[in-house]
Amino acid sequence: MGLYLVAVIFSILVLNLSSFYDYKRWAAQSVFVYGGAFVVTGLLYTVILFHRLTKEAKNSFPRSLYINQAITKVGSIVENFSFQFYFQVVLAFLVFVGVLIIPLTYNVVKLDQHTLPIGQNGAYVQPEVQVIEAAGKKLDHGKGPYVAPTKKYGTSVLAPPKPMPVNDYFAYLPGMSFFGLANSDEVPKPLTDARWYFTLFGLVSFLIAIILLDHGRLFKLSCFIALGLFPTATLTLATGGDDIPVIGLMVLVAVLLNRNQLILAGLTLGFAMSLKFTAWLMFIALIYTLFKMFSVKDVFKVLVSAGVVLAPILTLGIYNDVYGFITNAIRFPLGLAGTSSPADSALPGHLITSHFSHYKGLILLFLVAIFFLSCVAFLLKFPPNNISTMLIDVSFIMTTAILLAPNTRFGYLNYPVDLLILGIVLRFADGKNREKEILKSENVELTTV
Repeated sequence: MGLYLVAVIFSILVLNLSSFYDYKRWAAQSVFVYGGAFVVTGLLYTVILFHRLTKEAKNSFPRSLYINQAITKVGSIVENFSFQFYFQVVLAFLVFVGVLIIPLTYNVVKLDQHTLPIGQNGAYVQPEVQVIEAAGKKLDHGKGPYVAPTKKYGTSVLAPPKPMPVNDYFAYLPGMSFFGLANSDEVPKPLTDARWYFTLFGLVSFLIAIILLDHGRLFKLSCFIALGLFPTATLTLATGGDDIPVIGLMVLVAVLLNRNQLILAGLTLGFAMSLKFTAWLMFIALIYTLFKMFSVKDVFKVLVSAGVVLAPILTLGIYNDVYGFITNAIRFPLGLAGTSSPADSALPGHLITSHFSHYKGLILLFLVAIFFLSCVAFLLKFPPNNISTMLIDVSFIMTTAILLAPNTRFGYLNYPVDLLILGIVLRFADGKNREKEILKSENVELTTV
């Protein structure tokens, strides 16, 4: 009930504060879906509460009252754990359809009916979707994802590039182009939209991670609602969504490491790091944590497994066009490519670099220094000694990076929010396991006595 209430408030804020038409359209529909789910879960809670009150104070109510008998009968059904679980599963599915499948289908169909220039914002699609689809089409034809600006012969790959149209830039790592592979002539047009594959891959990653948690069914369902059915995921997927697969893989890496599945965690980490640099922000804290929790041999397993996936993807995507990679994936996100990025939310890093645009290089060094100093100070104060603490630390690191980055979006805050949620969940799991171990040891001592 609390999760759906927060989702309602989020939707109302989007409806009133967002300047994007497709965000406002999503919020206008979703606020009623989340509101309905809140009301239904509230009614369920109320019935359970009244049932318990009537049981505790049964002498205060005449047994002949039909309403008392009805509450007792309905309450006994509702309090059944299996009923609660399957009821919430059905409700969550209806929410999933209402806030994601219907808005996404509408956007895809309308986009197909109104052919738009690549990157037109706020009209059924966010620009990154079509940029990734264009990269997938290049990959399908055996080409790299990066468009290199013209460079004078003999100049360094680090030389300042000539500016290009903003939507020619592929500001991702090569692995992200896989999500655009369906954009070919052989696939029906409505199915070529990359958002279908962002949604499938991201939600399946969340689902696998949650299934692997050491918790009960109802708690796992709440976790899936918080990670996959919250507006941070559904709004993003309905309009853009390229960050959700990265977040899903990062969540899955953390859960696999918590279960000591080192090789699988390494392979998953390698694929996440081949998609976007945001996954690399997890890497430093992760390495420190691995050395605290595992032996050198185990850490080597994780790193080699990650490298098996990461190295070939980066090599094949970059080696033919290093200059294009540096310009697209490094210079452009940092605001050093001569073209302003559409990712320009009014966060401190963007405001500072915009105000002192003539000193962009110097300001960038200043922001990087602040980022590293704040992260080191935080990690020294709260060292990541286990996976749950590591996730909380990474959440702080990513929040700092998002606030200080020259070109960023409010939507990137999905990363620290989801990782913080998982960190708290794993902390509860660790506490539960420690409690079991204590009880088990006490039973052994009693048996011995």
